[in-house]
Amino acid sequence: MADFDIFVPHQLPHNLSDAQFYGIAEIQRLAARFDLEPVKTSKEWSYLLTSFITSNFLCDHKVKKSWFFWPEALKNPNGDLRWSENIRKLMEIILTLPAGSAKTERAFSIMKHAKYDGRSSLTVNTMDDK
Repeated sequence: MADFDIFVPHQLPHNLSDAQFYGIAEIQRLAARFDLEPVKTSKEWSYLLTSFITSNFLCDHKVKKSWFFWPEALKNPNGDLRWSENIRKLMEIILTLPAGSAKTERAFSIMKHAKYDGRSSLTVNTMDDK
């Protein structure tokens, strides 16, 4: 989960010198995980952070929670943020990831109980409570 911590709005850098290196390793790992070009995506990330700072978008929106901040940034209401192809894809993937897997795990568990190997052979011998 540490790779996703770089997307917390109040932790984003506020000056250009910090934006150049902020979260590069994390972006490269995430890009590789989702079949995007890590080096190109990390450069696009730096450009995006630079545009956050130069456009004052970060100052205007940093108090928002991540689930409000990033969709608003993707909308780019003023047209002043530089969203490149790979970083946009990565953000869309991240925003659609479930926060947890409990619902999915529960569904598979229910399915396992309803559809187990013994069910296909319902006979007197398999139903007997010995």
